[in-house]
Amino acid sequence: MMALNFLILVLMMLSILSTKASKQCYAEMESPYVYFAAMTSYSAGRGSQMNVPENCEPVYLWGLIRHGTRYPEIEVINSMDKLYVLRDEIILNHKKERGNLCEKDILNLGKWSSNLPAGVVSEGLAPQGVKDQIFLAQKMKEIFPKLFESPTKDDIMHIFVFHLHQFQSSGQSRTRDSAIAFSNELTGSNFTTSEGNNITENPELLQLAEHCPRYVKEVEQNSSTYMEVNLFKKTAYFQKIIAEISIRLGYIQSLSFDSILLMYNVCAYENAWDPGSRPPFCAAFLPDELKVFEYLYDMNRYYKRGYGSRFVNQLGCPVVQDMMQSLLYANQKLSKTHKGKFLFSHMETIIPTTVKLGLYKDEEPLRHDNYQKMIKKRKWRLAQFDPFAANIIAVLYKCFNQTKVVIYQNERPSVFPQCNNSSFCSLEILQRMFSDVFNKDECNTEFCQLHSEKVFSAYSDFLNPIILAIIFLIITYFLRCRYL
Repeated sequence: MMALNFLILVLMMLSILSTKASKQCYAEMESPYVYFAAMTSYSAGRGSQMNVPENCEPVYLWGLIRHGTRYPEIEVINSMDKLYVLRDEIILNHKKERGNLCEKDILNLGKWSSNLPAGVVSEGLAPQGVKDQIFLAQKMKEIFPKLFESPTKDDIMHIFVFHLHQFQSSGQSRTRDSAIAFSNELTGSNFTTSEGNNITENPELLQLAEHCPRYVKEVEQNSSTYMEVNLFKKTAYFQKIIAEISIRLGYIQSLSFDSILLMYNVCAYENAWDPGSRPPFCAAFLPDELKVFEYLYDMNRYYKRGYGSRFVNQLGCPVVQDMMQSLLYANQKLSKTHKGKFLFSHMETIIPTTVKLGLYKDEEPLRHDNYQKMIKKRKWRLAQFDPFAANIIAVLYKCFNQTKVVIYQNERPSVFPQCNNSSFCSLEILQRMFSDVFNKDECNTEFCQLHSEKVFSAYSDFLNPIILAIIFLIITYFLRCRYL
């Protein structure tokens, strides 16, 4: 620890001596870093390889879609006043010739104020979130025009076209509003509104972790889940990053982790609210430092919902089950069934579904001591597979006499080794790949019960007939006594 403090002191002295040196200006960067784990904008996280295979006709589409860009958690909203304090301190530091931000970044920081509207609902859908869903619906119509033909002005036709597609949401306002924006654009009508719509709610499927007491207790509330994250924050490398950011902002003593994290979160959200903008607080970070915080967030979700979780297979199973059942039913009924089904959910559902599909899996886990290795080549990056408006789209194709499926993630075709390292899979192969989802003993939500609940449930199944018999005997006894 003494060596670390000495390193920080040396860094501060070097910063004071080189304050007048050349400074990198965030406001003038040609290509600033725009990947912020699950807070990444859809425009930064999406691909552009979603095309209909040659000699194939799409006949059905199943989609799991994350809500669009949202407002922050209540903790971030309540901390906004602290940002004004930090802003004024940073500006004052530079007036005292401490710190190393360029003049333009300081000017932009001086103009900064919270972009949150009055009375904002924490985690509610932001205006950009509506645009995200409209954009995604437009892409679906552009790529699959026959599945989403625009209706006529006849109201009956509007209703008919709307009912060709199924829409479900988790029931949270941000997923419901996302479903409304998407479905209205997709069907070409305003048939759905926030007051009355045909969007059904299915929170147990689309927000399973929130309705899973055992998961909450054994994973979310378990300190061991965050062990690697906490160890990473204690490394000399991470502490050096904290010191360098503090120095750049003109502080003589290092800022707290919470203060720097708050600036990072606001930087990320403002990037997502207005893609292509240059949020002033992003100037606090160099690109390599943003990658460190991205890794921190990626590692957190890796152990909470991803391949590092003890419930790695259970959480994503019900959604993949829904996908497979929908594809099989559509294949049997073809044009007589719905043309599409869209489930609007959360980051915390996209992640386990991705894991159940076996995608974005690295050869080794994300740890506190392998950052330098994983930063160069890791697959597990939420910015790539779980940005705002992230989506997993499974499309059923009829290709001559064969039925094929392509699973796209954020407009990128997913490649499976079982399909000859191709994205083009037969429905039969997918059935074999995910055969466990059809096993009710393996794919259910019973694992969510706490041990005491399981015991009670087991005993109740045994005791119910006995209790009923006793009640019957008691009633019979009192009736006999009454009439004797």
